[in-house]
Amino acid sequence: MYSEKGTTNRKIDTRWVARAVPWWLMPTSAPHPPRVWFRYVDDTFIVIKWDHAQEFTKHINMQDQNIKFTREEEEDRTLPFLDTLIVRTNDDSVKVKIFRKPINTDQYLSFESHH
Repeated sequence: MYSEKGTTNRKIDTRWVARAVPWWLMPTSAPHPPRVWFRYVDDTFIVIKWDHAQEFTKHINMQDQNIKFTREEEEDRTLPFLDTLIVRTNDDSVKVKIFRKPINTDQYLSFESHH
């Protein structure tokens, strides 16, 4: 069971959730679709011309009142996505690095912990 508005007590099969984006939110329905569209559960990474980005965000947010996309733009030719940092080099090729938030401590709970 998957619920957009509330929570559920049932275990969610994430493979199903990853495919749960409705067909009308796929980029081909947009006036200027992105060149690249990567999706993992509720995170998407797109490559689109700068002057079409706001129009595209507006388009996909008008499709369903229960699903809203936000946009994060690259800063200093870098963009965090999941646990990676996408870096656009001077020749416009792409490098991928491991990304950790500044507050990351690399500490994990013990397997024996009951948290």
